[in-house]
Amino acid sequence: MQEDVECVVTLSAPVRPVPDELSALVRGRKLLVCAIGDTLGAAPNVLASFKALRPPKQLLFFGGREHSRAMFKAPYGSEVLEAIVGFVARGMAA
Repeated sequence: MQEDVECVVTLSAPVRPVPDELSALVRGRKLLVCAIGDTLGAAPNVLASFKALRPPKQLLFFGGREHSRAMFKAPYGSEVLEAIVGFVARGMAA
């Protein structure tokens, strides 16, 4: 059974390439968050997935090297958290 989702947030994902056809299936509002210098090399795959996603979608790159949860401890960590909470909350207010 396939159900719709209100929103999806990814943090440093996908790490490996995802076929465009799969990215195009993701429904709901989408927020992709990644460090441009991600130590696992996720940034190019995040960008490629973002391009294949259907709107509504948002992409946030930060200037660090941290991967996933380590982004919250980075100097820009509070910005990451605010962006995610704000994104999710906007959908709850609608």
